[in-house]
Amino acid sequence: MSVVSSPDDSAQMSHHASPRESPSVRDGSIESGTESLSDFDRVVLLEQKDSLRELHTIIRDRSSSNADFVFHADRLIRQVVEEGLNHLPITPVDVITPDNVVYTGIKFVRGNCAIAVSRSGEAMELAVRQCCKSIRIGKILVDEKNKVLYTRWMPDIAERRVLLLYPLLHTGSALVQAIHELVHQGVDQENIYLLSMFSTFGGIRRVHRAFPLVNIITSDISDDVPFHFTMKYFGTD
Repeated sequence: MSVVSSPDDSAQMSHHASPRESPSVRDGSIESGTESLSDFDRVVLLEQKDSLRELHTIIRDRSSSNADFVFHADRLIRQVVEEGLNHLPITPVDVITPDNVVYTGIKFVRGNCAIAVSRSGEAMELAVRQCCKSIRIGKILVDEKNKVLYTRWMPDIAERRVLLLYPLLHTGSALVQAIHELVHQGVDQENIYLLSMFSTFGGIRRVHRAFPLVNIITSDISDDVPFHFTMKYFGTD
């Protein structure tokens, strides 16, 4: 996945959404106001293809049924998770095919886990398990005052790479507290991969000011964050 959009994608984005609804794309860099994606290290934005933009549209459409919402949200979550996996370390491996041919491929280095920031992050657990069926998933609960109320994770989490699951990176305050707790447990910043579906430049900036080595993978950077996501996904709207 590319960190920037092509000129063709720029034309499509300006056709489908106003500057208030999404970042603008100029000279291959995504911008919002005075900020640009190129201002941030360790941030990966999924390529803004029409199939992705359609998912964003359905999720934001207030007339979408709950069934349609969940179906398309799961598709979007899966894409974000798959891209997150692309940034985990790998090692070469040779296997023998049914035709008795040696195939040189890769496998992921052991020691990966996922941590869902409850409750919204739990919406991403299914996609993680579908991609990595044996992965261990923990939880952290941060309240509205950014106080950690609950944690459940692996005793050896300091030695692991963490996929941190949180769909909406808005202000970034809850994420900063969650990451602080992980770092306090001994997890290296560069071993934290924040998987977010919808992000703002303000949220990204806040996270990176506190933890500049944390990796952020997102499908959208915009001020138009769908705050209804968690309630609609779990059917409590």
